[in-house]
Amino acid sequence: MTLLKEKIVPTGAGEVTLTWIEQSTHPADIICVGWVTHMVEARCAEELVGHLRVSYVTKRSSFAGAPDGLHFMSEHRGWCLNFNDQKDLWIHSHLHAKKTPLSSLKRAKFSCSWQNDTPTSEEMENDLCELHKLGERARKEQLRLCATPLVAYASVYNEERSEVNWRRQGIARKMYLFAAQELGSRGQVLLAGDLQTEDAKALWKSFESDPNMPTRRVRIPTHDRTRKTRLVLDCRSK
Repeated sequence: MTLLKEKIVPTGAGEVTLTWIEQSTHPADIICVGWVTHMVEARCAEELVGHLRVSYVTKRSSFAGAPDGLHFMSEHRGWCLNFNDQKDLWIHSHLHAKKTPLSSLKRAKFSCSWQNDTPTSEEMENDLCELHKLGERARKEQLRLCATPLVAYASVYNEERSEVNWRRQGIARKMYLFAAQELGSRGQVLLAGDLQTEDAKALWKSFESDPNMPTRRVRIPTHDRTRKTRLVLDCRSK
């Protein structure tokens, strides 16, 4: 976890220090392998009063620890695979993929009967090559869908987490802009999250209506292969 940058900004509650932290994960999170994550933390004096997390996937990060398609599916799809036992790998990878091995199909073995098959080592390797391709297609699809940095979550604390209600002080707005500016210096934009609270929806709506906020709409790939228009903060240099 690397501290990258700090910025002191005025808010309705006084000066708040915004800190950009590289590749951080919140302690309560389950680490998502392959995701690049950054955290913006807002502090007043030493008190943490809010945070914003940015997540996205790169080709480099999605290959980390996953040198091939089956390793990728094990890491990103939760496949439980034993890479030290070819027969066990052959069986369980096909079970996870819900596919009958090609070599078994040639023997007209269907349903669960193929699990008792006795293919040669070469046949198993050829079967597994097909699943490697399946994993690489899944990796390519994830890169297509998740390459744009988006807000994974954001929160400014109220009385439930602090003695002071820090909301409605402009802190969230400053965190979003700070994150967008840092991403902009890297040639990236900040995408609004898919799941938003009503407060978050209202904030992004106010961004779009504010001529001083660097918003625009871009076409983002979706699972159904369409490219829907989504709102982003774009602080890239023109």
